[in-house]
Amino acid sequence: MFKKLLLLAAAVLTTVFLGTGVFASNMMGGWEMPKDVAVTEEARTAFDAAMEGYVGVKYEPLALLGTQVVSGTNYCLLCRAETVTPNAIPYYTLVYVYQDLQGNARVLDFDDVEIEIDNDFDRNDRIDDHFDDRYDDDYDDRYDDRDDFDDLFDADDDLFDLD
Repeated sequence: MFKKLLLLAAAVLTTVFLGTGVFASNMMGGWEMPKDVAVTEEARTAFDAAMEGYVGVKYEPLALLGTQVVSGTNYCLLCRAETVTPNAIPYYTLVYVYQDLQGNARVLDFDDVEIEIDNDFDRNDRIDDHFDDRYDDDYDDRYDDRDDFDDLFDADDDLFDLD
């Protein structure tokens, strides 16, 4: 399920880039979208070289969203990032990497992306349904007993009408 959500996120980001003209494969020097978002060996090599020396945050490349041929290559990678601290909350970011013709690489930019993924969606719904059903049953049982009590006095006196 996570991979489907990741591919959906990559598709949405790609669509956004297309709409803003960031990816324009028919332009010289424009960004090109890969047919497959899997991180290529070349992109991974450039990413690893560029990230060498970065500390404090662990970046895991998940998808290659685009490449741009310049005097070398620019890569746009969707990454899962997590600070290296206890109980860190992961987040997603676009990492732009430049690799020159000699193989030297550096990070050009980080651009955080907001992606909401509820990994417990089905589980939470089942829990909510369980408590809703249980509450409704308890509520109905309480008021059924109350209605029976009310019916005893209903015929004699309207003062005891609890409704």
